[in-house]
Amino acid sequence: DTFIAVYTGQVLDMNGNELLEVSPDEALQVSLCLQDTTSPRLVNFTLDMNIGLLKLTFDETVNSSSLLPSEITFHASPANSSEFYRLTMGSFILGSYVGQVAVSVNLTNADLNELKRRTTLAIS
Repeated sequence: DTFIAVYTGQVLDMNGNELLEVSPDEALQVSLCLQDTTSPRLVNFTLDMNIGLLKLTFDETVNSSSLLPSEITFHASPANSSEFYRLTMGSFILGSYVGQVAVSVNLTNADLNELKRRTTLAIS
């Protein structure tokens, strides 16, 4: 169930007349509520190899606590699937918040050192 209440003065009509209040006791029920069925897309990421910080940016808000860093894989190029590195379970999310478009992942020293050791990964 979804209801809405509004208060006088929240919006004006074209002649400057104030909106009439709909109190919480008289709140209107939604006539149509469409659920979110759009999956988020990763649109950008930054990787700071000095401090081991990976920042993922999505096209819509996400629940950062649902992110599994161990499912993130770095590749040398889209065409080169032979050179890759998958993060370990040790890397963790900095803060677990619902409703953000960017999520930061702190790489473990092991992950950071392994990425640095592989000369074709995380270089540009």
